[in-house]
Amino acid sequence: MRPFGYARDPLCLLSIGLYALNRWVLNPALEVPFLARHFNDLLLIPAALPPELRIQRKLKWRPRQR
Repeated sequence: MRPFGYARDPLCLLSIGLYALNRWVLNPALEVPFLARHFNDLLLIPAALPPELRIQRKLKWRPRQR
């Protein structure tokens, strides 16, 4: 099994890209309430969780599983 790539995970990278696109392109150009209020909230877990897990692993708060 391949080790987890943390911030290099494709879902994490896609979420970060969609967040940036929504934040600086879509939200200012369009007046869609879902994009303005909820879309970035949906991206929080897939974008923020992998870096958080990496930090916990480095601080040895999260044991290595075999």
